[in-house]
Amino acid sequence: MASERLTQIARNYLWRRKQHDLTLTRSQRKPYWQELAEASVQLFNFLGVSNLQMMWELQRRGWTLEKRENFREVLDELAEIATHARDAISSHGPVPQIPLARTIQRLCTFWEDVMGKAPTHNPKVLTKYVGKALSPAGCFITTFFAIVDPKILRTAISTEMAHAVKSRRARVKSKSSQAKSG
Repeated sequence: MASERLTQIARNYLWRRKQHDLTLTRSQRKPYWQELAEASVQLFNFLGVSNLQMMWELQRRGWTLEKRENFREVLDELAEIATHARDAISSHGPVPQIPLARTIQRLCTFWEDVMGKAPTHNPKVLTKYVGKALSPAGCFITTFFAIVDPKILRTAISTEMAHAVKSRRARVKSKSSQAKSG
């Protein structure tokens, strides 16, 4: 059963990796992000400026309060899209390796299910960063990628592993604080 689950995780990773390799680089994406940001701002401005006039006219035609709330949500979403698009334009570096991050999350879940304890990660010997996993969970995940995709750098695995462990700890902490308060 465990081998079947690992095989499925490996297949899923390889499929996502292939899709990721077909994606555009950041510099190739920038014109599209720019266009999206401009279109969002233009539509937001058009709807926002004519908001009161349109609301009055639409109310006269039988528009309900529920629909008006949806209209405000659309305006909020447009503003958020424009903000995220502008952030994407100004970002630098390689496109994030989402398949790697997702697979490491799945492997952490697998580790927790099989071993019965949360995965840990420590890429340091005393205080010196060595850039490779030293914990049992980290060694398991590094070995998984050595078999499935040997091109992945150990430092990339280590970085994503650190993010995965940190986010899992935050979720556990959040759940325990909710249980205490509720």
